[in-house]
Amino acid sequence: MADTSQHAEALSRRAAELHAARDYRAAADVLREAVMLRPGDASLRCDLAVLLQLSGGDGDAAAEEYRRTVQLDPSHRTAWYNLGCLYNTLDREAEAVPCFERSLALQPNHAPSHHNLGQSLFNLGETDAAIECYRHALALGAGRLAETTLAMSIAIAPAASPRDVLRVRRDWAKHQLPGPIFARHESAVESDPRRPLRVGYFSAFFDHPNWMKPVWALVNRHDRERIGVYLYSDGQQTSPPQGYRPADGDQLRHTAKLSNVELAKLVHADRLDVLVDLNGFSRVPRLAVAALRPAPCIVGWFNMFATTGMSAFDYLIADERVVAPGEESDYCERIVRVRGCYLTFEVTYPVPEIAASKLSPLGSGPGEANAPFTFGSLASLYKITSPVLDLWATILSRCPDSQLLLRNKGLAAKGNREWILRRLAERGIAADRVQLEGPTDHFEFLRTYERIDLALDTFPYNGGTTTTEALWQGVPVVAIHGDRWTSRVSSSLLSNAGLTEFVAHDADEYVEIAVAAATTDAGRQRLADLRPKMRDHLRTSQVCACDEFARSMEEIYQRLRQSRETGVESRE
Repeated sequence: MADTSQHAEALSRRAAELHAARDYRAAADVLREAVMLRPGDASLRCDLAVLLQLSGGDGDAAAEEYRRTVQLDPSHRTAWYNLGCLYNTLDREAEAVPCFERSLALQPNHAPSHHNLGQSLFNLGETDAAIECYRHALALGAGRLAETTLAMSIAIAPAASPRDVLRVRRDWAKHQLPGPIFARHESAVESDPRRPLRVGYFSAFFDHPNWMKPVWALVNRHDRERIGVYLYSDGQQTSPPQGYRPADGDQLRHTAKLSNVELAKLVHADRLDVLVDLNGFSRVPRLAVAALRPAPCIVGWFNMFATTGMSAFDYLIADERVVAPGEESDYCERIVRVRGCYLTFEVTYPVPEIAASKLSPLGSGPGEANAPFTFGSLASLYKITSPVLDLWATILSRCPDSQLLLRNKGLAAKGNREWILRRLAERGIAADRVQLEGPTDHFEFLRTYERIDLALDTFPYNGGTTTTEALWQGVPVVAIHGDRWTSRVSSSLLSNAGLTEFVAHDADEYVEIAVAAATTDAGRQRLADLRPKMRDHLRTSQVCACDEFARSMEEIYQRLRQSRETGVESRE
């Protein structure tokens, strides 16, 4: 027995040496031998789980070793915490939550557990609870990480106000962003009104054509005699992006391998008039590029749904629906409004044809045409907040012959599906009325709308891409015109598409619109009539008036240059 124990200790020391040398797979192989000699040693099993996790191999194998560790020693806080972190990386957030809760029960002041519990809850739609976790982590010294996550999340928390967003993001910018390395006058270019403006668009998502619908609708229509186009592509793709139509004189830069300072120097060397950030808080580390002030005028558009809190941003491009007149005090930037919708779009990538409506008048005979009315949402799981589920459950209760179809990446995990079903069951909705589906390729993902009669928007974080894609597939979206930019995006899209009948002013009206569509012959007939005609309708509406939008944006850029040169600021 002593020899066995000594051999296990020697193996453990050898594994530690390999671990220190970052040869994680070899270390795991050695430590497996030690675990076979001492199968009841919880610490050895936890060490093996760590090595399996670090080796980038089978995450399920690492999870199994963590589970065996806590079975042997339920007070092993490190194993609980690591298991929660592993589940988060595997997109199994519902299984991560109890792990972090056990970690905190064992060590209540463990800041990383508070923070990572918040991430799990956020990804499950429990945004307000997540915000509280981030605040706890920040108070316990989590510092930069917790403050950044809080700044990213605050704009879509149901309990947060636009003023809360401004305060939190200002604090984050003050504490974490670098100062400028270029003075404004250093970035200025020659002021010849006859030359084209140099406008740069910066994004990490140019290789996502479905997200870039509004961006390419603008860039492809720029008058190159007025606008010189510079694209700073910060994703991994190095070929020209799908959907972009290059024009003579355009400059496409691939910048993913550049540091923030290197990228800022590149932008500065291009001597832009206007730099347009399309990332926002979707790529927080790159916000430092704007803070370095590489261009004389920095604008946020497309992926901005709230103030940045940054003094480096001069303007945000909005429309009168997402930022109403009189709300400018909620922003540190100046608000510039375009005519119509600020997300005018066109679809240039392959999509399915619109499927025929399966709706028939109430009381019709049996058959496929009289299938249950299907409400649906293809929004990301983190957008499905508790207030959203409250209203969806009310709608389903009011429409007893209806069902709900949800599909997103987060629902690939069994635990996450069970989480949603439990939350709906708590609201009186049986599991047999809910279809939950995980991701697939984008074309098949869009075919999901063949089975949806009416889409239900999320709030306070509306759909953008999700809303435009539902409409393009012939399915109207019921949305609330909310209390902030992020909860008015669908309102802007629907209103500019001539579909104001689906825009509610409050939660009660949201429910009534959905119920009427499902339970009245007039509502069902309206959906059946709209479906096959939707694309033609959209093409002639303001939401697809891409040429007009391009001219409006070019006028704005011209005004911004004039404002810079004269020192007279413009808000409109």
